[in-house]
Amino acid sequence: MKNKRRKMDPRLRPSSIEGTKEPVSTLKVVEPKKYFWIFVSRLTNDTAPNSIIDYLKSNGVESECERIRTKKKQSYSSFKVGIPVDKKSTVLDENFWPVGVRVNAFLNLKKIESPQGRNVIRMNQRTSLGTARPNMQQEVQQHNSES
Repeated sequence: MKNKRRKMDPRLRPSSIEGTKEPVSTLKVVEPKKYFWIFVSRLTNDTAPNSIIDYLKSNGVESECERIRTKKKQSYSSFKVGIPVDKKSTVLDENFWPVGVRVNAFLNLKKIESPQGRNVIRMNQRTSLGTARPNMQQEVQQHNSES
């Protein structure tokens, strides 16, 4: 029997920090890509992520794309597509896409278990580094005292 590694409760995950000191020549930092994620749907099942990337590139938009796997077999494909934030209004314009393609902001829904043991679906929201969990110690102490 294999040991299954338990996932850490996302509410207890420590927050990260971001350095503020002046850059040094020995460490090179990668500039983070700021993407706005969209949901693209109603494309045929044989549509590949590269087809969407090529379509966007031909219209002047660099992007990242991944197919969304669904539990039920659908008659169409859906994709999660990352576009630069400054191209959001261009890509969310109905005249940008061919007839029949559905596009919307991507909502990252996660199923978590509440402290009462019920499953809750909540939207996964990103916050700036270092401010994700300002009261982290209190949450950990409260969780430990309940266990």
